[in-house]
Amino acid sequence: IGPYSVIGRHTHVDEQATVQGSILWPNCRVGHNSVVTDAIVGRQCHLGRNVTVEAGAVIGDKTSLTDFTRLMTIDTSIFKAYDVRGIYPTELNEALARQIGRGFVAYLGARTIGVSRDMRVSSPGISAAFIEGAREQGANVIDYGMLGTDMLYYAVVRDGLEGGAQITASHN
Repeated sequence: IGPYSVIGRHTHVDEQATVQGSILWPNCRVGHNSVVTDAIVGRQCHLGRNVTVEAGAVIGDKTSLTDFTRLMTIDTSIFKAYDVRGIYPTELNEALARQIGRGFVAYLGARTIGVSRDMRVSSPGISAAFIEGAREQGANVIDYGMLGTDMLYYAVVRDGLEGGAQITASHN
């Protein structure tokens, strides 16, 4: 347990777990090899083995995180009315793109979607992560590779898909 941490009564931090700069309310358990950094963990929470809680995370009371979970914080200002716009890799990265892919499919209830990307250096990694998340959520994904946005729109309609995502740089 590192400096600037507050540990509540009846809270157990397993051997080889790390807690730094965090507040753990009473009756929590932090599993073996877990890392909690600059976070707030509510009452009666259970963090399994090898859990990572990144800086700025807030975990509500009676939450359980299963083994090997990684809890990251998201700058919600990247979510706009019709798209997601963030600076790579500080606001938007592969880990977040994977979660956005999952959320996209869950929100649409889609069985099949299309994904394409632009020529930016970061686009293949972001696209691959988005596709991985979409597939984890149960969707079939057609990876159209490098296309313009208008070409993806056409492909979604032509192929009868339930949605499409274009991975491209911001135009701010």
